[in-house]
Amino acid sequence: MYVEFVEDIINLLVTPEKTGVRVLDVGCGNGDNVIRLIEKGYTVHGTDVEFKDGQQLSSLLEKDLVRKIEMRGVSRSEIDATSNEYVWPFLNDQFDVIASRAVLEHVKNIEEFVSENYRVAKS
Repeated sequence: MYVEFVEDIINLLVTPEKTGVRVLDVGCGNGDNVIRLIEKGYTVHGTDVEFKDGQQLSSLLEKDLVRKIEMRGVSRSEIDATSNEYVWPFLNDQFDVIASRAVLEHVKNIEEFVSENYRVAKS
């Protein structure tokens, strides 16, 4: 269902051609949805503060399709609502669509989360 939701967003916001559409899955877990979107023809990367076990995770890591979110020298438990510690491991203006599923309830600093998404999103 998540993959179809992301695809609906792409179809609404981006030109109908899938070629060249870059998608970022923030909170990608084990990368299963990254794989599903790649299978549908999109250029997809995933990122997370910690990865979950998955059959294809090591392959995704080797291909640099998933990257760990940088924590600027603190542990996840030390992040609070006033922290400025998360850094998405991507350059500015890289993605056409950024999606997350079951992530916001874990975010302790929503302003920073939104700011990092905005930074890596194309205008």
